[in-house]
Amino acid sequence: MHQAPYLPKNIKVLKYLELYGSLSGIGLTTLEERIPEIMLELQIEELKNNSLSKLSGGEKQRVALASQILKKNISLLLLDEPTGSLDYDNCQLVWNLIERINKTGTTVIVVTHDITIKSKTRNIHSLDNGKLSNKKSKKN
Repeated sequence: MHQAPYLPKNIKVLKYLELYGSLSGIGLTTLEERIPEIMLELQIEELKNNSLSKLSGGEKQRVALASQILKKNISLLLLDEPTGSLDYDNCQLVWNLIERINKTGTTVIVVTHDITIKSKTRNIHSLDNGKLSNKKSKKN
């Protein structure tokens, strides 16, 4: 997921998630079950009939994340500034979901400038003046 996700403009949130899921090979029964759960968890259920073009940056980030985690058995999730446009409360929602996904065995790689995320991770790779370093977090 990119920090400024590309979302098509002339489609409603629910239709986008249904279309994305079906193009990803997810069956209709699974979509009908998973979409409401994910929307509720990310607190975007009230946006389901809104056009993607009318969403705020944070709402777009949460819809983009919802589309990425619809699939079951994700082995790798790459996130670029997943909380960059979010307020504190929505940042917590997203991190709770990311942690839950990680606990199911999915490897999650996050690229961010948000130093508060360090306390929520197990491994930290920092790039400073072209030098890459790796540190274990206190969370281990």
